[in-house]
Amino acid sequence: MMKRFALLFATLFTIGICITHGQNYPSEWKQYTTSGYISDIQHDKNLYNRTETDFKNYLTNIARTNIAKQVQIRISDYASLNKVSLNGRTSTSYSSSTQFSTDLNIKLVEIKSYYNSFTKEGYAIAYINKAKAASTYVKEVRIIFNRISNAIAVADTYVSTGFKTKARTELENARYEFANLEEPFFWLAIFDYSEYDLNELLSERTMLEQALTRKLSELQHGINIYVQCSADMFGVQYQQLSGDVKETLSSIGCNFCNDSYSADWIVVIRSAAEEYNHVNIGGNSAYFSYVHANVSITKTATGQKIYEGEISEKGSHTHNYNQAARDGYKRISKQISDILLKNIK
Repeated sequence: MMKRFALLFATLFTIGICITHGQNYPSEWKQYTTSGYISDIQHDKNLYNRTETDFKNYLTNIARTNIAKQVQIRISDYASLNKVSLNGRTSTSYSSSTQFSTDLNIKLVEIKSYYNSFTKEGYAIAYINKAKAASTYVKEVRIIFNRISNAIAVADTYVSTGFKTKARTELENARYEFANLEEPFFWLAIFDYSEYDLNELLSERTMLEQALTRKLSELQHGINIYVQCSADMFGVQYQQLSGDVKETLSSIGCNFCNDSYSADWIVVIRSAAEEYNHVNIGGNSAYFSYVHANVSITKTATGQKIYEGEISEKGSHTHNYNQAARDGYKRISKQISDILLKNIK
C-alpha cells in the first residue's frame, strides 16, 4: 500500500514538475491568457545553438502565425453564423478583412519574448488586446462619422449661399463613406465589442444616413433658375436663343421657374441684331449682321450680381440680313452658354 502511494506521489510530482516547467513563462504574461485577449504562447529549447535574437524571432513568428489562425477561425465562424446585420443587410463577404499573413506586421498584434541563457529555453507570446483592438476600430468609425457630418455641414453652407450643385456633389461623395464603415463594424464584432455599444454606433450610422438621404432628396430638383431672355431680330423675337440657353442649363441639372422669387439664380439676357453690310464680289453676295447681347447673372441668396457684361458676334449669309442675324445668334448663344456654365455652380 505504501509502495503504491509512494509511486502515485512520485508520478504526480513528476507531472507537476512538467506542468510547472511547461508554464515557466514570465508570470506577468498570465493576464494575456484571459478572455480579454487572443493569445498564443510558444516555448522551446535552443538545441541548434541559434543566437538569442534568432531563437526568439523563431518563436515569435510561430506565435504570430497562430494568432492569425485564431483570428481567421473567428472570421470564418462569424461569416458562417451570418447573424450581424449591417446597413439593413447581412454582409457575407469580407475578403479584405481576412488577409492575415505572417508576412505582414499586423498592427493589433503585440509581441513579448524571454530567453533563459542558462537553460537555453525561450518563450514568446503574441497577443491581441480585444478591448484595445475594438477601441482602434471605434476611432475609425468616429473618423468616418465626422467626415460625413462635416460634408453635410459644408453642403448646408453651399445651399445657403446658392451653390446647390456643389452641395449635391459634396453629399454624393459623402455617401460613399458609408461603404467604408462595413469593415470596422465587422472587426468590432470579431473582437467582442459590447452589443449595446455596437447597437449605439449602428443607430448613429442610421441617423447620419437618413440625414444625408434627406438632404439629397431636397436637392434632387437641382438649381432653380429664372431666365428672362429677349432676342430682337429686326422687330421679330428670335425664340431659339432662350431655348439654347435653357438646354445648356438643363445639362447641369437646373430647373426653371416662372418668377424670380423662387429662383436660386436670375439670368437676364437682352439682345438685338444689327445690319452691318452687304458685299457683292463677282456676282456673289455676302450679308453681314451683328448680334449684341447684354448678360447678367444674379445669385438670389446674396443678391450679388455674379456677372454682367456685353458681348457681340458677327454672322454672315449669302441670302439676306435675317439669315446673317440667325448665324450671329447661333454664335452668340455659344458664348452665353460658356458664361453661364462658368458662373453658375
